[in-house]
Amino acid sequence: MNTLFSPALRFTRQFRIAHKVSFIATAFAIPLLIVVGLLIAEMNHGLQAINNKLDALNRIQDQQTLIAGLRELRNLQHRQVMGSKDLADTIEQTGKSLSNFAEQEPGKTVLAGLPLSSRLAEDAKAPALFAAYTKAINTIKEQQNQIAQQSKLSLDSDAGNHQLASISLDALPALEEKVAVMAARGAAYIDSGLFEAGEDVMLNSLSMQAQIDIVQLLQTSSTLKE
Repeated sequence: MNTLFSPALRFTRQFRIAHKVSFIATAFAIPLLIVVGLLIAEMNHGLQAINNKLDALNRIQDQQTLIAGLRELRNLQHRQVMGSKDLADTIEQTGKSLSNFAEQEPGKTVLAGLPLSSRLAEDAKAPALFAAYTKAINTIKEQQNQIAQQSKLSLDSDAGNHQLASISLDALPALEEKVAVMAARGAAYIDSGLFEAGEDVMLNSLSMQAQIDIVQLLQTSSTLKE
């Protein structure tokens, strides 16, 4: 063993104590600096991930505002086509409230093919108009899911956070859409006293589905509290 380390020992004897201490300090400092550098890089990565999630949440909230406006306009125009009167001013105001979304995606795309005013085509049909708005709403929902996946909002490793994300992005929007459809169709029936073919069956089905969704949400909420 002495023979193995003797060259190193002879070499170190040439240095003063101060030099030896400096060498030892440097030997320890290098791996320490590497570890600190890796730690800082990991912290920066985590901070970037948080910022990405916050940005995604803001974008999703903006899109939720757009969806709410489209649902309101779908409701009003459906009632208009079904014969309701005196809705023109309300429709115009609602349409204008969505104008700020027309310059950016996804609003620029989904609003392009929709009549955002009370001046509808003479041959406008309630089912086709309602379907056009529903398609636009579904397009925005798909983009919300893409944003959530890209920012890893919907892929949180924590079980509780994952369930909350699933509720916010899937369960609640699905329930909101069912209630919005029932409100729009029901309001048109209250105004006109008329149902489209099979509409009463559809509304009964939506009502039962909504009740099931509410029960499931309450059960999930109880599980999260535990």
